[in-house]
Amino acid sequence: MTKRILSLKLLIFLLCFPVQVFAENNIEKVDLKNAIQLSLKNSDTIQEKKLDVKKAENLQTEIRGNFNPKVNVNLGVGPINKETGDALTSQTKNSWGPILIGNIKLTYPLWAWGKKKDLLNAASYAKNIEEQNVKIEKSDLISNIKKLYFGHLLSKTLLKFANETKDDVEGILSDMKKKKSSKEDQFRLEILISDIKTKIIEIKEKFLLTRKALSFLISGKENGMNYSPQEDWLEYKKRTVRKNEYYISLAKKSLPQWDQINSGILAKKDLLKAEKKSKYPIFGILAEGKWSQTNQRNKQQSSFAFDPYNEKSLSIGLGVTMDLDWGITDSKIEKIKLDIGKLEKKNSFAQKALTIQIIKSIERIRTSEKKVKYLKRAKKFAKKWLSRVVMAISMGLLNSEKIVDAYGARALTFKNYFEAIFEHHMAWSNLSKIIGQEIDPILIK
Repeated sequence: MTKRILSLKLLIFLLCFPVQVFAENNIEKVDLKNAIQLSLKNSDTIQEKKLDVKKAENLQTEIRGNFNPKVNVNLGVGPINKETGDALTSQTKNSWGPILIGNIKLTYPLWAWGKKKDLLNAASYAKNIEEQNVKIEKSDLISNIKKLYFGHLLSKTLLKFANETKDDVEGILSDMKKKKSSKEDQFRLEILISDIKTKIIEIKEKFLLTRKALSFLISGKENGMNYSPQEDWLEYKKRTVRKNEYYISLAKKSLPQWDQINSGILAKKDLLKAEKKSKYPIFGILAEGKWSQTNQRNKQQSSFAFDPYNEKSLSIGLGVTMDLDWGITDSKIEKIKLDIGKLEKKNSFAQKALTIQIIKSIERIRTSEKKVKYLKRAKKFAKKWLSRVVMAISMGLLNSEKIVDAYGARALTFKNYFEAIFEHHMAWSNLSKIIGQEIDPILIK
């Protein structure tokens, strides 16, 4: 549930801030590295995960406390009737008075067969699991920042292109009107302009939403500073992809989920040791003292006479304590063994799944590279086609139907080209997330 808090906060935030209120001024330009650093610094969800680490640290303190001396003290006062006499005869009086009662018990474990060490080791692994949760939260946040950062640049690039296209088509339409071209040709361009304006509205909405969402994650506040990527448009950046074995080796060393499974297995094994030792007696120092006092009863002078009303006693020595739970410990041991078996199976499956995921991510990078290459070529020819059509129309050699086709092809190839660039950036982002550390060359150089 906590894993979805960031997405939920972001959704609520965007719903509470209409697009119309996004101002264009007071925008701080930021590059991707600084955007990531600021978001990690200002994230409430990461701070929440760090508190879980502190709770795990406190568990170690609790375990040490369980093996420290335990002292139980009880003190009380109550009413008692007056009675005089000795162990053989007594006389009751018609009066009442106070009695003071107290007792103290001390248990100091000296030898528990190494159970303390086993529990501390298990707690240490539990702490490591929480520390890996912090890394996972950071990885999720970085992935979201990259998606919004490059998504905003994509919207910005498409918005700029759409506005330029609208201006070009409006210019052609104006020339047509001056030359008194056919109404049918003018109507086609009017429809095209309306379609472009509709797309501009849709792109602008995404542009503003991605910027506001990016600002929210970077600042960590609903009304914080407005941030925007420092680049003016989305750019393709060539990276070198290394061999699969290199990334698989990195993942085995740095993937938080992998570390969590291994820590979970080791923690369970130490818990199993500790639980088995629960069957053994604990050797230690045992002490007990009792005290009571009242003037309503005669104090017995003989130390062999039982006197619960005026008593002072203290006994101390070496002894053992042992819990007899009639099968409960055996049940706990079997449960831990089953948990260890499940984690070991999960670990084996995770190794195979991780390799497959890494290979798929690398192939996604290579596929996006090819898409960028071919779409760049398509974009180039679409531009040439459009230039020829515009020139022919200006000379009166073609009608408006051709320019609608040319602009449609130009817009489609432009959009697909920059979406392929966005996919390429996201493919590298996904590979970094799967491996558990930043491996994108543009961020680690």
